[in-house]
Amino acid sequence: MTSDLSHLQEATSYSGPDAITTAGCSGLSISSIGSSILPIPQCSLQLHQLLHVPKLSQHLLSIYRLCKDNHYRFIYDDFGFWIQDKITGNVLLKGLCSNGLYPIPFSVSSSSHTPFQLASASHRNQSYYLGQQVQTSLWHKRFGHPFNSITSTLLTQSQIPFTSDPTKSVCTTCL
Repeated sequence: MTSDLSHLQEATSYSGPDAITTAGCSGLSISSIGSSILPIPQCSLQLHQLLHVPKLSQHLLSIYRLCKDNHYRFIYDDFGFWIQDKITGNVLLKGLCSNGLYPIPFSVSSSSHTPFQLASASHRNQSYYLGQQVQTSLWHKRFGHPFNSITSTLLTQSQIPFTSDPTKSVCTTCL
């Protein structure tokens, strides 16, 4: 679903009685239906039956439709997601969970013929997708209680944003 009609290719007026029900609204009307393409580095995600809902505040993607239309597998947990090709097993896209949602970053390019275009790496902010930065003491526990210097090295080399604990203390498990 999108609120921007320019994202749809081959758009036709929607004449059905359906409306989109969200937590904040009783029902948002569907104006048009069409298709689109969301390019990712290894391939393009086909989006069929894409709904134009003018009053929608965010773009929403049906995991069922994404998997069915593209023969992909969507794997997720509480930290992130992976879109995987069912035939080759290749991971096509991965991302992090943000407040219980799984955002797929994109930006609209006026020079492109495809309505959606993924944001380039220079426009991404990794800490945005994490939602919050975790203190080193929690990472210390998650990694199985290594020395503090090892925890810091692991986080730095993995480019995982973190905050240092204000007080340096030894955890009770390590004692």
